[in-house]
This record gives sequence, structure tokens and C-alpha cells, in this order.
Amino acid sequence: MPIFACIIYATKIRVICVCYFYLFKRMKKIFFFAALVLFSAGCQKPHDPAVNDTSVPTGTLSLRFRMTGNGNPLLPYTPFRNALGYSTQIEALKCYLGDIKLIRTDGIIVPVQDVALVDFTKLDNPVLETKIPIGNYKGILFGVGVPARYNNAGVVQNPTDHPLDHPLYPDEGMFWTWSSGYQFLKVEGKADTSASQSGVLNYGFFYHLATNALYDTRVINNQNITIQKDTKNTHTINFEFNDFMVGNNYTLDMKTTPFNETESNKVALSKAIIGNFRNALK
Repeated sequence: MPIFACIIYATKIRVICVCYFYLFKRMKKIFFFAALVLFSAGCQKPHDPAVNDTSVPTGTLSLRFRMTGNGNPLLPYTPFRNALGYSTQIEALKCYLGDIKLIRTDGIIVPVQDVALVDFTKLDNPVLETKIPIGNYKGILFGVGVPARYNNAGVVQNPTDHPLDHPLYPDEGMFWTWSSGYQFLKVEGKADTSASQSGVLNYGFFYHLATNALYDTRVINNQNITIQKDTKNTHTINFEFNDFMVGNNYTLDMKTTPFNETESNKVALSKAIIGNFRNALK
């Protein structure tokens, strides 16, 4: 074989060897990374079955709210003696709750519902009934009000776009068209604020609280909620009206403060009132 031909042949051999060498190195990297991915997938922490896992057995949580006065069930339009000694009757009491969640005994947080409307004058009417992963729960948490992502619906979403049975549908009388947002809390009634306490309920009061700045979170611990498979567990949260009037840091006297509609110059007062309301839920 001529020398020139040998050189060409040797060069081809060398090129082929170099190509195989680099191909072998590339394949080693590919196999290494594939093995690493498989190993990592096998070592990941198992997904907690209590959160968004449809394969976990569930039961039904029926959540109810009850209005009380002096620890006793309180009926609308039924006079009772409040903490300040006034004969009082409640005619309307509604509130929104946002981002309702349960707290499991191991501390895991389980979402329940984004928003719910509580009407305390509708007796034995569950606020929500929904499927919950089975287990033992020690607490419940929620915001008092409408979460900001749903509030100001005149800007974010037309309230009439919601289904008729949705808590944010405007027929519930909780949407303020003039401010393009929802009332978080509505309390209305009458009282006898006279010194003689004749029983004549001639003094009206109302508290209509709104705006995102008033959204407040409530955590209720020491609950004992057990959800069993394919069964309904009814849990009741009480609202004590006297604790709404006389709170830890503020006393709401309907004689001196008969109304509030979240006026811009009364934000601190509005926060105090809704703080009393939050703490009265037990």
C-alpha cells in the first residue's frame, strides 16, 4: 500500500476512534443523570394524604354556626338582656368567612372552602357541607371577611357572574354597589337603652363593616372533630353576642355608638368592632 494511502487510512481510523470516545463520554453522562433522576424520585417524601389527594377516604363535615346570648341559644327578634343591661333583639346578623381550613392533630392544615356566608338568623342551616379526609382535627381557622382576591368584585369580577347559590351572589344583600365590594359583617337590631328598662325597643343600631383592611384571621383551638369514612360529622361554632359587645380591648355600647359603616375616619373603630366579633366566635 502506498505511503500516502496509509496516512489517509490511519487518519480515518483516528477520527473514528475519537468520535467513539466522545460518544462514550456523552452516553456516560446521560446514564448518570437518568440514574440520578430515578434515585431522587424514589427518595422523595410521600405526598401527605390529607391534602388534595382524592384517593384518600373521606367523610362529610357539616359546619354550623349558632348565635347565643348569656350562653343560651339566641333567636332573632327575641329580646334578651345583654352584657350592658339593655333589653336587645337581633334582627340581622351575617358575616363572610374566608379561606376556611381545619388543623389536624399532627399540625397539618387541610383546606375546606374559599369563602362562606354565615347567616345566624337561619337556624339549623349548615354553612357548608363538604368532603374532608378522614382523621382527627384539633382546630379550625378562617378569616372574618372576604379574601382580597374575591373582594372589590366590581373590579375583579361582576358579582352576578357567580351562580345563584354562590355565597358571593349579590342577592344576599352583602354587596355594596356604591363601593364595589362586599360587607364583611352586618349586625342590625333594636334595644331599650333607657335607664328604666321599660322593655320598649325603640333604639335602632347597625354595624356594616367592609374593606380589605378589616380582614382578620381567627384560629379556634381545642376542637375535637373526628371525620370518619362515609359518615357526617356536625360541628357547631357559637357566636356569643355579649362577647361581641364587651371584648378584651373594646366595649361596644350601642347607646353611644349606635351605627358604623366603615367610614374613612372611623377605621380604628371598625377594626375594634370586627375584632370583638372575631373573638366572640368560639
